Amino acid sequence: MSLSSLSEYYKRNIFRIIDSVQPAAKYKVLVIDQYVSKLIENVTDKSDILNRNVSSIEILDSRRSSQNYLDAIYIVEPTTYNVECISADYTIVPPRYAGAHIFFTSGFTTSLNKKVQNSAIARHIRRLEPVYIDFSPLESHTFSLNCPNALEIFYNDGCADILQRAISKIAQQLVSVCATLGEYPIIRFYEADKTERISKKLTYMIAKEFQNELDSYARNHPDFPDTSEGRPRGVFLILDRAIDWIAPLLHEFTYQAIAYDLLPMKDWNKYTYTETIMGKEQTTEGMVSEKDPEWVSLRHTHMEKATGVLQEKLAKLKKDNPHLADLNKDVRVNDLKDMMLNVPGFIEMRDRYTLHVAIATDCMDVVTKRNLIDLAILEQICATGVNEDRSKPKGVADEFVAMLADERLNNTDKIRLILLYALFRHGLIEEDFQKLSYHCGLTPDDITTIKNYVKLGAPILKESAGQRITKKELPTRFDSHATGQCFAMSRYVPGVYGVVEKLIHGELSPSLFPYIKDQPLEDEDSPENNSVSLRNPRQRAVWARSGSTQIVKQRIFVFMAGGMTPSETRSCYELAQLHSKEFIIGGTDFVTGTSMVRHLHRLTEPRQQLGLAEDVKLPTRAPNFLFESDREIEARKKAQQQQQQQQQQSQQTKPQAGAITGRAQTAPSAAPSQEVKKEKKKNKFGRFFK
Repeated sequence: MSLSSLSEYYKRNIFRIIDSVQPAAKYKVLVIDQYVSKLIENVTDKSDILNRNVSSIEILDSRRSSQNYLDAIYIVEPTTYNVECISADYTIVPPRYAGAHIFFTSGFTTSLNKKVQNSAIARHIRRLEPVYIDFSPLESHTFSLNCPNALEIFYNDGCADILQRAISKIAQQLVSVCATLGEYPIIRFYEADKTERISKKLTYMIAKEFQNELDSYARNHPDFPDTSEGRPRGVFLILDRAIDWIAPLLHEFTYQAIAYDLLPMKDWNKYTYTETIMGKEQTTEGMVSEKDPEWVSLRHTHMEKATGVLQEKLAKLKKDNPHLADLNKDVRVNDLKDMMLNVPGFIEMRDRYTLHVAIATDCMDVVTKRNLIDLAILEQICATGVNEDRSKPKGVADEFVAMLADERLNNTDKIRLILLYALFRHGLIEEDFQKLSYHCGLTPDDITTIKNYVKLGAPILKESAGQRITKKELPTRFDSHATGQCFAMSRYVPGVYGVVEKLIHGELSPSLFPYIKDQPLEDEDSPENNSVSLRNPRQRAVWARSGSTQIVKQRIFVFMAGGMTPSETRSCYELAQLHSKEFIIGGTDFVTGTSMVRHLHRLTEPRQQLGLAEDVKLPTRAPNFLFESDREIEARKKAQQQQQQQQQQSQQTKPQAGAITGRAQTAPSAAPSQEVKKEKKKNKFGRFFK
């Protein structure tokens, strides 16, 4: 059966790891670290894992009771700390588990392997293997590498010494994506023309390392790639943020984009909101995922349509549940919270709807408070270069200056608008930035943030007012503006859409998007040609398929180094509806206008102020409680209970205050103290002889 969702493939791999130890132990314990726990939380439930003959799911560095009659499956990051925590399980007597099946995510080094082999784990190891799950499938066709500070590593001069290490990690994670899907794609990368940006070779470095890692994986896994589906060979595009400077700056008004930009969405899927239940306010954390039908159906819908859909659902609920109060009341989205509280048997639905109403209403509150609709219309003019009626805009400078004077905008909004206007004008001179600083109250740090966009190759600065920069002198652009009916705030079409569309039609320039290996002898990577190259022995020919076999779509991968925007992920979903292809887009992480400004500010910050994960000193010793056996823990608890009982007895027999005076007043408390010491000594030897 063909799996259509990246999440489904990922979940299948997790289950395959768990089920692979079935011959060794009927029941087992799954032990994961916090990193792996975060990876798998979106794709599977605890109950699904427990149904795979797993007795319990434990966190590696938490207090865990011994189950020495069961084997343990460890799925963890390859770190010294994690090795020490695993070693602690087999240092205690008896060992915490009967045997160890250890699966490390990407980056398991030779030195760490030696540490494992020389530790207490060695004689208990049943299996020791790498697993390729080192990415987060955020959506059915979207993934993240969980590297939110990638832009700082790529473009901050102080991070030059860790750049290659970060690229190697990214390459290994991209191999995890391919291994999960059984794909051995053709790799192409973006090499921008007419630019002197600092990291111009970034995409080449990632693509080269990725190709090496992928080839190595293929050599070590004879069953890779998966040819059982007869899928045409895919294409993997390596892009970076220089492909589109505009998309991360715009205020987008689709449901997902506006929520990510304006609200503090934790891990891009959790939102904490306040609701009133039975007259009392309480704070609730809600989670959106692929299992949430409202989120899946609304995330790429314009906010106006999304609220309309919620209103329709509210009306249907009122119709289907006539016992709801106040049937004559006008249907409004804000009514949903209180109404769902009165619907019996709808707890899960109520929680889900309440979350979405909270997200929608909180977003619109911010939009109104900061006058973002008027701002977004001006942003679209700067981004597309045309008015809503596709005419050439006039008086943009006056509108720009007037908008910056609006006190409802915060500094981040102003920085985004200035950057978009500078791109519209192909750069501003130094004097312009000084005037803007005085006009709208920007700080020197804000001006530095704006200028830092030059590091990504963006034409923000001009040497003089008389300098004329034409489009021919700028790097080739792939963005455009919508030609059909659309909302005024959503006319800009991201560059990713244009790049992928050219690839589909076989028009993607090999000079701007070179192959990391030699160009194929025939255009086997052209998505227009669904046939499979007969020169590739790893693939089956189309005519070898049976007539009843469903033709499987070719996959096109897009990876955005520096972060993908919600509008770019939406573009790939839209393309999938227009073409008979399967599109998968990923990035080092999501990036929004708010986060983009924060990253730009940090591109010139000193390294020690960045707080990068690479610079955080990790613990190397396991917590002391992992070295305690159940017997020791039980004995310690008994000793503590006895001590508490003795203290209570001492307080009960203590004379009333004032009954005796002088030295005699301290005498009654002396004896119990000596008795406690004797009892402790007795317990000590008692444990020894036990």
